[in-house]
Amino acid sequence: MNLTEKAKAQGGRVFTRQKPEKRTDSTNFAVCIRADDDNLLIPLKIYEVTVSESGYFGVTDEAGERAVYPADFFLLLKIPPQNQSLLKQAQQIYG
Repeated sequence: MNLTEKAKAQGGRVFTRQKPEKRTDSTNFAVCIRADDDNLLIPLKIYEVTVSESGYFGVTDEAGERAVYPADFFLLLKIPPQNQSLLKQAQQIYG
């Protein structure tokens, strides 16, 4: 069973304890616009995401687990580089 099949079987998320297939090192910020479990993703919250070539986003969810979610759960944001460090600091303070 490949990564995509696992994601579908588990309601759209796969906890990545094994090495994910074909990932880019592109880290971005995205706002959650949809969630299948409000305990794991909070709609309208900004998350730091890693975009994979397979169309899934890697994110640390509210359970503190690194998980993979479908891209349609998020809206990518264009944050100027000089503001990205400020956003990361705010995330550390306010979660």
